[in-house]
Amino acid sequence: MTPRKKPVGRCGPMKMSPAGPVREFLPFPADKAERERMIANLFVLNRAIPKRDDQFGPFANPRQNGENDLDFTIDTNDGAKLLELAEFAPLAALKTSYEKAPRQLSVRNGARLFFELIMKKSEHQGGANRLLLIYKTHDAFFVSPPVQELVLRWLRKSNPRFDGIYYLSPHDSISATVFVIYPRNQPSMFVRMSDEELENSSLTLVDLDVLAEQSATQGRSTEVRATFLRTWRARVGF
Repeated sequence: MTPRKKPVGRCGPMKMSPAGPVREFLPFPADKAERERMIANLFVLNRAIPKRDDQFGPFANPRQNGENDLDFTIDTNDGAKLLELAEFAPLAALKTSYEKAPRQLSVRNGARLFFELIMKKSEHQGGANRLLLIYKTHDAFFVSPPVQELVLRWLRKSNPRFDGIYYLSPHDSISATVFVIYPRNQPSMFVRMSDEELENSSLTLVDLDVLAEQSATQGRSTEVRATFLRTWRARVGF
């Protein structure tokens, strides 16, 4: 069977070198099945946060299923469950491509698009003993904590048909941050904010490519590193 290729975005960490910060992009496989194996392996290697809200981890032994089934079967602390993967890359809704995508989404738009993806998957692939893992391959589609909180509130009213929903942001071939999206019970830092306040909040993310270019041309690695740390901040009204 001919491998099924799918477009992929760009993401990866900024690492310090003697010349300053350097971007290291993840080598995502072009083949969809291989890419999903990579994501599933990252999922089992990195424990979800907050741990107290992860009802099913740690995970182990992801087995890729055939075309007419959910993507994987995975071992959990509650027995084997089916695992559906979905990339968060709303290119069609934004009428854009990875190359032309906006640097980041507003909290309101990001939450709406993320929620719509979850509910679409719930309608078509949801059911008992099933988990949903959403991931990104492109920096612009990072799902920030304010977006996660707003989506959680909407999901509590919508009862998606998955036992658990997770979001994975990869760093390299073995490490990633995995977030518990739903269900989640622990109070968050946004507990005192209304839905409207969350929707109107903003998140400023540093553009890593720009920082790397500045470092290369200006040679000010220490200054660039400090700028990076200062610029990664959430303005959420508290």
